[in-house]
Amino acid sequence: MSFTGRVEPLELDVDRCVALHNHILSIALAAPENSHIHVQQNYFEYWTAHEVAHNGSTESIERTRESLEGDPILEFLERINVVDWGQLSLTPHIRGLPEPGRLLHLCEGFYPFDYGKAIKLYSHHDTVSELEPGLFFDAETNTCTFTEAMFMPTPEDENVWVPLDHAFQRWVDLIEEGKYIVSPEEKGDECEPTGWKFADDAVLRIEETLKEWKNYIELVASKIPGHRASPSSEPLIKQETLDCYRIEGFVGAFLGQARKPDFEFVAPGLTIPSEDFMTEIGPKTRQDLEGFEDSGKYDVELMLFPLHSDHHLGLSLLRFFSDYQDSAALIWPMDPDEKQRMTWAPAEKFFGRWGPEFQHGPCPYLPRHQARLGAILRHWQRLVQDGMWEVDGNGISTSYERLKSPELREKLLLPTLCE
Repeated sequence: MSFTGRVEPLELDVDRCVALHNHILSIALAAPENSHIHVQQNYFEYWTAHEVAHNGSTESIERTRESLEGDPILEFLERINVVDWGQLSLTPHIRGLPEPGRLLHLCEGFYPFDYGKAIKLYSHHDTVSELEPGLFFDAETNTCTFTEAMFMPTPEDENVWVPLDHAFQRWVDLIEEGKYIVSPEEKGDECEPTGWKFADDAVLRIEETLKEWKNYIELVASKIPGHRASPSSEPLIKQETLDCYRIEGFVGAFLGQARKPDFEFVAPGLTIPSEDFMTEIGPKTRQDLEGFEDSGKYDVELMLFPLHSDHHLGLSLLRFFSDYQDSAALIWPMDPDEKQRMTWAPAEKFFGRWGPEFQHGPCPYLPRHQARLGAILRHWQRLVQDGMWEVDGNGISTSYERLKSPELREKLLLPTLCE
């Protein structure tokens, strides 16, 4: 992997890239419901037929061809299979290739990352804005990266550039792992995929997450001087409390099955949830759940490990901008200056902000999303094992203020390859 500004030119393995692109498309086309979808080999021939039929002009196609003359990516585009991406997306997070006029047009005069020949090879959404996410390809180095927008990243938020076939292989792996599922009944729009869906495997992953939790609390307990207590059989939250507030799905399974440790602090400043705490936030959580029942989405935030018992701050399980029930993010206090900058709503409504801590760094393959709880717990184990977090009789004794220190902040990021 190479970071922005330090990318060495690579050879583009056109044969492998074409094979992987066509393989992904063939998986979706194998569904009987998709048998009617027309497949055209050659990106330019597909769009030539489309433009002649609708506009009578192929000027943008010819201009794009000329711009890419001599670049290996041109051969790739001439050999891949193409469909109407409105009928079938390439993956759940990739709608398809933009039309030729937008392949380069979105990058003209606004090249990201100081690259002179940037191509928006795959679009996340079917929208015209250059600020929409997608997989960008640099024809000068033959590398690619997935970015949320075309902007100059800060040093701590660099984009990672990889060979194009690595991105395709990662997508194939996600399909073979059952995380991307062909679903012909999924009818998207310009902002949603068609023919695919994400596997919400959080309930299936509960055992894995519970194992990570068990390993973590036992590790912390082993670091407490003179600790002799055996693991508790009491859950974090009693089942009757969860039932009372209809806290179900992954969060209900985790809170009802994860064993309660005999120490209070599970991370710097973060405490285990108490029955009283759950009684306090339960009515609001139940109201949120009922409000989202009609949409069929679990877009609910629940503070899992509060910051000093503050139900607005801490490690929260949430589904905002995520496709997984076990997505988690850290919500830190917002300072007065930050609140004042929130001019579009009353400042008193803002209690905290999402922090980058315990999240994946920029991923070259996928849109960003919150880290999953199991990955965060595995990372916490590493922080304790490496001595980055100190332990006393009450659990993790490192203060949350120390998380902002430069020497520790970098250690809090999860591996770049997200799940």
